[in-house]
This record gives sequence, structure tokens and C-alpha cells, in this order.
Amino acid sequence: MSSLLHHPFATACLTFALVSTPLHAVDIDWGTTPFAANIESDGTTPVGDDFVFYLGWFDNDDAWPGPSSSNTAEWMDHWHPVAISAFSGPPQNRFGGTHTVGAGDPPAGTTGYLLGIKRNCTNGEWVLLTNDASETGDSNPGDDWLWPASGGPGGFNETWTINTASVAILGQRIVVTPVPLSTKFQSAAVSGTDPIPMPPELWRQITFTPTQLANPSISAWSADPNENGRSNLLEFALDTSPLLSHSDNEPVATVIEVEGQKYLGLIVNKSHDAQVILQGAVNDTLNSSTWNAGPPHVLVHSQSCSQIIYRDATPITTATVRCLRLEVTLP
Repeated sequence: MSSLLHHPFATACLTFALVSTPLHAVDIDWGTTPFAANIESDGTTPVGDDFVFYLGWFDNDDAWPGPSSSNTAEWMDHWHPVAISAFSGPPQNRFGGTHTVGAGDPPAGTTGYLLGIKRNCTNGEWVLLTNDASETGDSNPGDDWLWPASGGPGGFNETWTINTASVAILGQRIVVTPVPLSTKFQSAAVSGTDPIPMPPELWRQITFTPTQLANPSISAWSADPNENGRSNLLEFALDTSPLLSHSDNEPVATVIEVEGQKYLGLIVNKSHDAQVILQGAVNDTLNSSTWNAGPPHVLVHSQSCSQIIYRDATPITTATVRCLRLEVTLP
């Protein structure tokens, strides 16, 4: 029998067939079980429609120990929300959604959190939940809320809910009975912290349906779907609905006296948490494309969590016409 060794030009070839394994989108199903009697820190007030919930993560910064009940004032310097859900108060008592992992998400293995807040200026109510075996001594760290990679074979989804949480960083997770479906939460009172900013794109998520989001004539920042003369951006800044017909919360002109001089002012009742840039702008006519915005032309006379009053830097005289307006831009 001949051998290939006796034929110096003989060649043996192997053909490799490359079989690609399809990658699947990975979803995080997050939220709570409906109908649980969730309560605020006083133990009696039901959690209501003024709450919103975020799915997100905190910076993996070695210089920062991570969120705790003692450093809530520092949370917003490290917090990154990726999805938002309005809370439906009694009787439904639920929030949640499905987030598809992709661009803008943290590196795989980052701890995930559910953060609930009451959207108000004072007497804050927050709850922060996660699932961390190192905190509970759980022998199954596979249940941790660790951020999945954006795609992989099989398309395994994550379920992060009040029921699967094991740690309440702030507030409480309460199991009323041994039945998991009875799990509810209680928020905690928070003081000395600024309102948590509402990111513009997340506001659009909870304001418009998926169909409306796909239609720029309804959901673009410059659109005016309720035809009341306000763009969606202005509705966001003033905390009004872009879908309901209304004319409330209009900025109001006023006259402000400072050291015997009278100035034109503008009272703006604003959203306390909209992540926007507000400026007063002045001109001597409404029919102009060029306005002088901010200092030294327009000054902030006073400001609170939900209101800002601008005043013209030029006094009113009988020989002048002065016009003030509010300008809103995205950060």
C-alpha cells in the first residue's frame, strides 16, 4: 500500500464548515406584582400615581462605596437610568416594562437596581432594590441582578422584580405571607437631597406610546400634538401634558420693584425635575428672531424647586417697550 510520505507533492486538505450561532436580543423584564398594597414611609399612605420607577445602575467607581441609606445626596452623581415606568396607583399598584439590552447599557456584570421616587420637591420618598447574594449569604449567586451582555446564544432573559429582589438599599421589601406574589414595598423618607432629574428621553418613554414615539409629528421635541401652542419641549419643562387639551401653567408677566426701580418680570411655574436648561430672554419687540438671553440682560429674581422668576435688567420707563420670554433647550 502506498503512503503519502512517498509522494512529496501529495496534499491532504480538511474542509471546515463554519456554523454561526445566531445572537438573540436579551431583555430585562422588570417591575412589580400588581395589586400589592405598597405604602410610603409613614406606614399608611398608599404609593400613588406621583411615583415613577427607574431601571438603572451606578458607576463602578472604586473611590465611591456604592449607594447606601447614608449617602443618598451622592446618588445622582453616579446614577444612570436606562428605562422608566410610571406607577399606577390603587387599585392596580404596578409598574414595570421590558428593556432590551443594547447601546447605552453598562458593561456586562454591572449590578442592576430598581429605583422608585415620589416626584415632589420636598419630603422625598425613595425606594432602591437589588439582588445581591454577597449581601444575603445566598448560596446561589446566579440569581444576582448582574447586567447581561447585549446578545448571545439562546437569548436568555432576566427577571428583576420586587419578588426577585433580595436587598432593599433604601426602603423595605415586605413579604406579607410566604407566597411570593404577596411581596410589596415600602418607601423611605429622604431629606436634604435635590429632586432626581428626569432625563428627556425617559420622559418621552412614559408620555407617548410606541406608536406615537415612531411618529415625529406627535413625539418630536418641536411637535405640538395637542395644538395648544406649546412644543413638547416646553410641555416637558412646565410639567404639563402634551396630549391633553389645556392652557394651564402659562408663564405670567409681572412688575418687580427693586430699590425704587420697576422692572418687567416673568413668573414660570416649572417642572421640578425636568432635565432642561431654562433661560429668560428679553427684547424690545416680539417681532424679532434675535433675543438677549440670560445675564447680564435677564436676571433670576428668585428661584425655588418648582418656580423661577426672571426680571429684565433694564428698568421700565415710559419711553421703552420690553418683552420677556422663556427659552428652553435640552442639555
